[in-house]
Amino acid sequence: MSVYTVLFDLDGTLLNTLGDLADAVNHMMRALGHAEKTDAEVLAAIGNGIRRAVEAVLPGKPSAAETDRALAIFRERYEAHYKERTRPYPGVLALLEALRGEGARIAVISNKSDVFTRALSAEFFADHVDAAIGERPGVPLKPAPDSVLEAIEQIGGARGRAVYVGDSEVDIATARNAGIPCILVSWGFRGREALISAGAAPEWIADTPEEVHAMIRLISASGRRADGAVSSSPPIDMDDTTLYLSDLDGTLLDRNAKFTPYTERTLNRLIERGLRFSIATARTPASALRILSGIRFPAPVAFMNGVLIYDIEARRYLHVEGFTTSLARSLIAVLRRFGATGFLYAMRGGVLTTYYETLEPPPLRQFYEERTRLFGKTFTKAESLEAIVAEVEAASAADSAAPSPSAAPLAPVADQLIYFTLRGTRGELAPICDAIRALPGVEALVCDDNYHETLCYLECYSSAATKRSAAEFLRVHGGYARVVGFGDNLNDLPLFSVCDECYAPADAKAEARAAATTVIGRSDEDGVARWLEARFAPAENEPAASVVAASHVANAALPTSSAAAASLSPAACAASLLSPVTAPLSPAAFASPASAPSASEPIEAVLFDLDDTLLDRAQTFRRYSESVIDRYFPAGFPASEREGALEFIRAADRRGYEDREVFARSLAARYGLSEDSRARLVRDWRERFGEFVTPERDMAAALDRLVGRYALALVTNGPASMQDIKINCLGIRAYFRAITISDAVGMKKPDAEISLHTCHALAVKPGRAVFVGDNYDVDMAGAVRAGLRAIWINKFAEENREAYPYTVSGLGAVPAMIADFGAVQQ
Repeated sequence: MSVYTVLFDLDGTLLNTLGDLADAVNHMMRALGHAEKTDAEVLAAIGNGIRRAVEAVLPGKPSAAETDRALAIFRERYEAHYKERTRPYPGVLALLEALRGEGARIAVISNKSDVFTRALSAEFFADHVDAAIGERPGVPLKPAPDSVLEAIEQIGGARGRAVYVGDSEVDIATARNAGIPCILVSWGFRGREALISAGAAPEWIADTPEEVHAMIRLISASGRRADGAVSSSPPIDMDDTTLYLSDLDGTLLDRNAKFTPYTERTLNRLIERGLRFSIATARTPASALRILSGIRFPAPVAFMNGVLIYDIEARRYLHVEGFTTSLARSLIAVLRRFGATGFLYAMRGGVLTTYYETLEPPPLRQFYEERTRLFGKTFTKAESLEAIVAEVEAASAADSAAPSPSAAPLAPVADQLIYFTLRGTRGELAPICDAIRALPGVEALVCDDNYHETLCYLECYSSAATKRSAAEFLRVHGGYARVVGFGDNLNDLPLFSVCDECYAPADAKAEARAAATTVIGRSDEDGVARWLEARFAPAENEPAASVVAASHVANAALPTSSAAAASLSPAACAASLLSPVTAPLSPAAFASPASAPSASEPIEAVLFDLDDTLLDRAQTFRRYSESVIDRYFPAGFPASEREGALEFIRAADRRGYEDREVFARSLAARYGLSEDSRARLVRDWRERFGEFVTPERDMAAALDRLVGRYALALVTNGPASMQDIKINCLGIRAYFRAITISDAVGMKKPDAEISLHTCHALAVKPGRAVFVGDNYDVDMAGAVRAGLRAIWINKFAEENREAYPYTVSGLGAVPAMIADFGAVQQ
């Protein structure tokens, strides 16, 4: 089996624990003088940890003291009787035995107390489970992914070859947050209908343990994913003991410091198929995370030449390598001798902070302006660099004097100084670099600026932190046997020194090319991506990365017939694929023979945009904006200014296209929001926006008229986390056979590929599909170039579009227009 790490929920999945839980709950209720609860009421309360369950069954809103007292009574009873009525579900032991016989590594992950989780696992599954992890102080409960990721690491598994098995909406979210497939069981505490309502794909809900086993084997053998996705091709069995570690600037990025569409699609596709790939860059998290946001990395990444090791999925630093305050003072003394200054980086309260004294000479100001404009990076002006060193020293002393808290994986890293950089010509920086190198414990390096021919960077950091140390840390952390590296500059030479193989682009520095195993294609010609593509060549008949990327399509159905599958051959997709859209589409283009499908082609599928098509974003955002004013604006904000503030918030949002950090800073600057409020506002967008979701008028009626007659799909640009929230809150997931989200597939509208990709998942020819959207230049353009018909909902009454033939004012008119095209009954 390719999937050899299987993670099981406990209560409701492996064990029926309801009887003992209900007994303990009712013992607690009697002791406190409250009415007892039915099994159904107890069942509804459990799943998010026992404290929340106790709070849920107690009447009213219990205080913390009342909850503590009740919890103590519950625990005392449950500890004495936790296995009297608890039993494995029928067939579970046979399932575990079968998986174990196939070499699977098995762990149990529960929100039950760690003591009871381990005790029950030992009691019933001692010979079949490699690890059991429950609720522990300082570790977030599911659906946070922490325990899942810890278990995979603990038992020597690999996230790329793991599957999660559970029985509840908490388990769905846990698997999604951990980035692994999820199989749900219907025999547990929620049942099939509740799971479907929570967003589970019906085809990945198992009714028996035998079906769970079959699904795991199917995931392994066919590439079909248990989150409802279908890979566009069977996965190649890549070696997950090898880490491919690449530099960014001058190696993986183009001349504009971006991933080309080809490189981004190729990396996502290969990672989806099992490639263990990561980054080691001199960049800071502020700029690097923005650049990396379109790729799902399966391994932690190294920033600032190995000073910081960061887990993108868990959003936490795994390792920080700083230098002492005494060494920092010596470094600053060298700068003073040369009359130089720059940017000092420090970890303060777990946050990376960048300080400066002045933005002169001009190369420093240029650096500052580029970072703030392109990446939204924030800088803090300091009275002097010496003052920052003193502050960090005082904070470190205070931390040392404080009692040590119990270890917690998400505890903030200690305050420390970690990095210093300044910018100038090589002639200016070289003597400063030589003087700093004389200091013990610090590494100093002058590197060319890849984007400015006359400028260089002087980078200073702990001698214990290099790309070499980063590679060694990642090798041990991930259990990799081999590391393959890619780099172009002098700071990549330490990385090359510990790699089993190393490759330099043709436009790399001479020193890097000389140290490389082989020189590959240029960085501005996708050299790394093309090398990887060649190394892991697609299997026979597999679509090329430039045609159909690795899928993240929810609820996609298998082809209904061999003829339907044949109609979507890679060659057919490639033949219909035109160049990506680079300019707005004129109405005349819709009538051109190259883009117009045959009028005789019957319609089999309808693809919908989400925002402003099915979701009324204007109303949704207004409701959200009102909550922003209520929660974050100064107390006593005048009612007379409320409408003006709502309009400002709407404009700052730019219909959702503005970066959330930039959006929050605009509000903070205009209305005097605190730094804490600004940071919480960014989090709020991710955590609370779903509460305000409002459907477009006629949404449900239109979908009800179309579902069953056509294969329906959803195609939306945006981050998967946000779009999934909107889809779930609208309650429309069950309507769609396929859901394609741009950042999960490495392509986005108006690129024609995303429409072709979705048609491929539906097993429908593009000429037999209709796209429905509201954005003329984004939704219509790409769909028509892919060969689909397109219906434009002109809800904003845009002018100069009169020539477009298929225009409606709202969703209510869409079913009739589709019927006019002709239909194939499903």
